[in-house]
Amino acid sequence: MDFPQNFRGHVALVTGGMRGIGRSIAEHLAACGADVHVFDRATGDTTDAPFTSQAVDIADAEGVAGALAALP
Repeated sequence: MDFPQNFRGHVALVTGGMRGIGRSIAEHLAACGADVHVFDRATGDTTDAPFTSQAVDIADAEGVAGALAALP
């Protein structure tokens, strides 16, 4: 599968992006220029992460709505 490698000007939301495959996806999208936001129940050190993260349980509709409203 071929994916575009230039995501400048695009916003990406990755759920479960603090570790594993989700983190790899978030880092790749950021490396390709996307403005990446991660929602995950887990929290962790994002000091060097190329994305912003929020502790969000995506099973909680109100929590998701609040987190989306807080995005820049």
